Amino acid sequence: MSLKFEKFTFCVIPHKDQRYEGTVGDYYEIPPAGWAFKASRLRPVKYSWLILAHEFIEWLICRLSGVKMKAIDKFDMAYEKARKAGEAKTPCGCKWREEPGDDIHAPYFHAHQCATLCEKAIVRELGIDWKAYEAAIEAL
Repeated sequence: MSLKFEKFTFCVIPHKDQRYEGTVGDYYEIPPAGWAFKASRLRPVKYSWLILAHEFIEWLICRLSGVKMKAIDKFDMAYEKARKAGEAKTPCGCKWREEPGDDIHAPYFHAHQCATLCEKAIVRELGIDWKAYEAAIEAL
């Protein structure tokens, strides 16, 4: 992989403005050489920044390990579409997980798990109650 200049945009947005239902954090390419990272607006706002940290760590691991954005989007969008339709099982046949990245078949499963561990470490370092943080996310 050759190194090239890339631009990064980090935004806190209204939850209704996410690219697809079911997500509170997202990232995607902005051609020709940029990436957007978006988190749903939460209170306190530092919760949104924690989501952005998770998304960037996940993106970085995917980027360095060759996981393609197209595969991530395809998996996530099919997963959330099936959930919304009330399907009994996920598109891969597993039981439903709270987040698509927690499904072992997610192409970015390992990146998501590592990003979650990092996110939890940051939350702990800041003295934030993980359950309160999760409750704020689930309230969206």
